[in-house]
Amino acid sequence: MKKALLIIIGIGVCVQFGVLVSMLVKRELTLRHGEVFRFHTAPVDPFDAFRGRYVALSFDIERERLGTLDTWQLQDNKPCYVQLGTDTNGFATVVRGTECHVAAVFRDNPGNLPVIKARIEKRWIGQGYHHTIKLPFDRFYMPEKLAPEAERVYLEATRGRDRTQSAAAVVRVWRGNAVIEDLEINGVPIVEYLRQAGGN
Repeated sequence: MKKALLIIIGIGVCVQFGVLVSMLVKRELTLRHGEVFRFHTAPVDPFDAFRGRYVALSFDIERERLGTLDTWQLQDNKPCYVQLGTDTNGFATVVRGTECHVAAVFRDNPGNLPVIKARIEKRWIGQGYHHTIKLPFDRFYMPEKLAPEAERVYLEATRGRDRTQSAAAVVRVWRGNAVIEDLEINGVPIVEYLRQAGGN
């Protein structure tokens, strides 16, 4: 009985270890081979921007209306693959199909396109509900000692609607997977931005 229990525990540990290794390998492959996209950030609640050792992020692309969708896409929180492109300012955007109002959203990974695995979400925009995407990431982790100042400059950049400042997450995208590589303020990596601002 004890031997069988030990075998079951051992199998469970091996499975958990295998899942962890798989996640780490996928992350490293994405960072190494992924295509770079810059996601323009949107304002967040200033009282909820920092939790522990990460800065909470929100993105303009999550407010883009997807337009007309197929029946399977109309379910809230439905997983999908969204084709990414770049707008005239160099920020990530949802690619539109032959009709400009229809987004390129797929049930399965098309394999040969720059896509990101996301979820379809119904969001109140303007005067009504519209379907948008919810990205699989919303946190940027960084050293704890830099966090308070990072939070301050990030909030200033995202809440400056005159666009004199800009914040963007640099994201590597590979085979539907996405990993945040850095957070930029005015095109400068945030750690470097803080160093310059501090005169160090």
